[in-house]
Amino acid sequence: MKKLKGIFFDFDGTLVDSLDLMFNAYEQFLTNFNLKPSFDEFTDFNGPPIKKVIELIKEKYHLKNDIDYLVSMYDEIIDDLYLNAQPNIDSLDFIDYAYSKSLLIAIVSSNSKKRINNWLSKFNIYDKISFTVSSDDVKYGKPNSEPYLNALKLSKFNSNEVIAIEDSVQGAISASNAQIRTFILSGRHIETNKFLKIENF
Repeated sequence: MKKLKGIFFDFDGTLVDSLDLMFNAYEQFLTNFNLKPSFDEFTDFNGPPIKKVIELIKEKYHLKNDIDYLVSMYDEIIDDLYLNAQPNIDSLDFIDYAYSKSLLIAIVSSNSKKRINNWLSKFNIYDKISFTVSSDDVKYGKPNSEPYLNALKLSKFNSNEVIAIEDSVQGAISASNAQIRTFILSGRHIETNKFLKIENF
């Protein structure tokens, strides 16, 4: 691997401690239709854009509502919950460290650009992010490789000059299929020292 030039971060569950939040949103959404939430099902849905998740739910449970209405309902629930979304342990310190080493920092997420930017601004790291590839920017979300291929194009780096940090299998598949070396978090903790040992900063 060439000298590391950039880090592509997933957003939900990686930078943001939002897994419980996203499960709560999924739970509230299903409850509106008298459906029983399942953590295993939620885990299977973790990774793709919200619209794709809603399409899967609509098909599975034969919901008769229009897809745009369902997406709007889900988004409203998430927006309310996101007001209290906090960073994952050490994630902001890791951003600061990468920034101090002049590494390009990008977000590659299935979340919306507006929600991502609002959160980055709230925690004063918006200016440290070179760009964001969100669900608004792609036709095919994770696990398709399009989000990470777009990120490579914007970064102007080769795939062996960056790493991706993900928390979901579908996100890792997306990055790996773009030929990017990918790390999956095993918990809600980004350990800077772990990456110091494997990359020549």
